[in-house]
Amino acid sequence: MSWINRLFAVTPGFGSPVVNDALFQSVGNALATSTTVTLGGTGTSAFFPTISKGYVRIKIYNATASWAATTFNVVLNDGTQYVIVSSGAPVNGITLSNTVAGTAVGGAHGTMTLNSKVLTDTTDSPFTPSMVGANISVSAAGNAGGSLPLNTTIASYQSATQVTLAAACLNSSGVTTSTMKLTGSYFTGGSDSAPAGIDITIPFEVDLAVQQLDVVVASSAGTASMDVEVSGTV
Repeated sequence: MSWINRLFAVTPGFGSPVVNDALFQSVGNALATSTTVTLGGTGTSAFFPTISKGYVRIKIYNATASWAATTFNVVLNDGTQYVIVSSGAPVNGITLSNTVAGTAVGGAHGTMTLNSKVLTDTTDSPFTPSMVGANISVSAAGNAGGSLPLNTTIASYQSATQVTLAAACLNSSGVTTSTMKLTGSYFTGGSDSAPAGIDITIPFEVDLAVQQLDVVVASSAGTASMDVEVSGTV
């Protein structure tokens, strides 16, 4: 849900890019202590056709604690040979903000029940039809213990007091006094010292028939989300 402009639209270079969402993108990967996200692969799941030049785009966002990367490697391979196209910079050492920012929706009166996508606020009646499709954060609804927000989108409008979200409440006790905010694609406000997210595009041209991309990330603390996308040509 965090892509606003797709990679092949904003950086079309190297000719007409190959577009295959099933193989060329992965969205919403949870980053913990050590995570590897793989696109493509050798054998039957390989990129088809193979690519030798293009771009890799990576977005890291939605930090749920003060998150900082300690290892960051982007690796291309053809099954036998490997090329590291990015290592460390510009991700290592950056700490992401975990303070949800955005436009408040009513007061702290959001109500949801476990496994339900219905969000209600009968106190403030804050919802409008124009909110459909907007990103929203509902505090304490994102995990069983209530320590994380639920970051999702508004799927449909029922009334000024009720909307349906794209994702369900995960708080095992439900929520009754949630703070709700319409958010941007990174979900947090951020600052110079702790940005909301990282969005990098890495060009590559290698002497390989690339079949696989691995993005390897390790962090010192906290969790975050990562989207990965490839656009390339033979």
